[in-house]
Parts: sequence; structure tokens; C-alpha cells
Amino acid sequence: MITGYFFKIKDNKVETWREWCSLLAGKYGREAAETLSEEGLIREFFVIFNRGPEYFTIGFVEHEGKILPTNMDKKINIKHKEKKKECLEYIGPAYVLYDLEA
Repeated sequence: MITGYFFKIKDNKVETWREWCSLLAGKYGREAAETLSEEGLIREFFVIFNRGPEYFTIGFVEHEGKILPTNMDKKINIKHKEKKKECLEYIGPAYVLYDLEA
């Protein structure tokens, strides 16, 4: 199952969000992947797009069962929560309409 979350990126926070996502994909990748596993997730990914001057991002998580609570004793989870609060405004859920594989 894939669950999605739709956000507006706050004014002047696009580069901050991109930099954080880049760190998650690189320097903190292994640590981030470990936290996903602890939460019962298979993968997580974000996309970014703009509509005129406004930027938006959609985050998707893939999971097979219930999503477990985030371990907020881990520094990376604390930092991720802080970055989301600093950079993003939650709009609502996002839905996958299809996901094909050949």
C-alpha cells in the first residue's frame, strides 16, 4: 500500500527543503532507511513541483501493514520533524491512482 501526503513549501524555504532532502538521500541515507524499517515502511520518497511562484511537495510511503510510530528518541527523526515544521504546510492526503511495473 502507498500512502501520500501533500504539502505547500513555505515561502523562502524551497532551498532549505531541497538541502534537507539531499542529506536524507546521501549523508543520512543509511540512518534514514533504518528508521523506515522500524516504522514498518518499505520506502519513502518526495517529489517537488511548482505552480507559478508557489512550490509544493508530495511525500509517499510504501508499507505492507500498519505504519508504526516514529521513534522520536532518534536525532534524525527529531531533525526531520523540525525540517517539516520549518518548511512545509500540510494540505491533505495524496492518492496514487496507479502504479504499474513491467
